Amino acid sequence: EGSKYKNLIKLFMDFFSMFFGLPYGAYELHHRKMHHVEDNGPEDLSSTALYDRSKKSSFLFYWLKHLFYTISFGLIRFGLKNKLYNNIIYTIIGYTVYYKTIIYFKNIIPVNYIFILPFLISSFALMLGNYGQHIFIEPKDPQNDILLTYNIIGGDYNQLVHNDGYHVMHHLNPGTPWSELPNEFLKNIKKLRDHDAITFHSLTFFDVSIAVLTNDYDKLCRHYVSLNGKKRSCSDIKKLLKKRLQKIY
Repeated sequence: EGSKYKNLIKLFMDFFSMFFGLPYGAYELHHRKMHHVEDNGPEDLSSTALYDRSKKSSFLFYWLKHLFYTISFGLIRFGLKNKLYNNIIYTIIGYTVYYKTIIYFKNIIPVNYIFILPFLISSFALMLGNYGQHIFIEPKDPQNDILLTYNIIGGDYNQLVHNDGYHVMHHLNPGTPWSELPNEFLKNIKKLRDHDAITFHSLTFFDVSIAVLTNDYDKLCRHYVSLNGKKRSCSDIKKLLKKRLQKIY
């Protein structure tokens, strides 16, 4: 954040995001201005709390809503409602350039692989990931940053995703450099334990999504981490997880 090159870095990232299925400006408005402000609540267009998250049909609707509404018209509507006019302008420009480019080069086969296919793949992957990140929510305190997501530790996953597995820590302080998230996890062990925060080891958020959607809770039990050092029975773990899957709003 403090880099004198941050505007250049932001421009660079926004430009190349188009080749990963994210039109210019969409990530800033969606993730930073909406998701972390609304905290997976009812005004967050990517909120998972609106669904019974154990059902395959819920995820299918969640993905299609993102694909055809949230990432375009929904974001513009959210921006207007919250007077985020600069972000709206950037997003509209980004989408205009994105779609105009696709239309202009529509007869060139590589365009399908440069723009259209990445958009479809990334929308599915991002929504499956976000669904998994916010699949377990404490119904009595759904916007508590410790209880609206969970942490994944160990394994190779965090090395691949720059510590995104420490998702509770990311929500507690989104401005924390991702390289510091493991240290924040260790510093806050007591707070996490007191809130009965969920932690898994050696999984990915995709693994968790698929395990829930296929009713494979035994796998989640095997990877569950008890932060107080006491062994927890699989039946108790299943009870905890299923309690945090219900539709909230």
